[in-house]
Amino acid sequence: MPGVLSAAVAIADDAALAAAGKRHFIRCAACHTIDASLPALFGPHLEGIVGRQAGSLEGFEYTDPDLKAQSFVWDETYFDEWLERPQHFYRDMCLPFMGLPNPEARKALVAYLRNPG
Repeated sequence: MPGVLSAAVAIADDAALAAAGKRHFIRCAACHTIDASLPALFGPHLEGIVGRQAGSLEGFEYTDPDLKAQSFVWDETYFDEWLERPQHFYRDMCLPFMGLPNPEARKALVAYLRNPG
């Protein structure tokens, strides 16, 4: 039974972290949706972004052609670094977003992007 209990606690912790991340998503919502069925805003939808190849969303016209040429995947580590200082990576991407300095806030936002449901 201890394994079941720790799994239940981990699921609850993940859900709480994602709920906190949903509150941080307000910084993203001006340009992005989290739902692929909604029309794109200024940026692509972010549904399924964690684990996706950069610049690979079919049907979205990226303004920065360099992004399509990148070989990275939006994983938790890359997101954490990018969310902290986005213009450090791509000066012309997400100009209104100046970064999220708090590591716990970044962790929560990535948890929400991983599992917005």
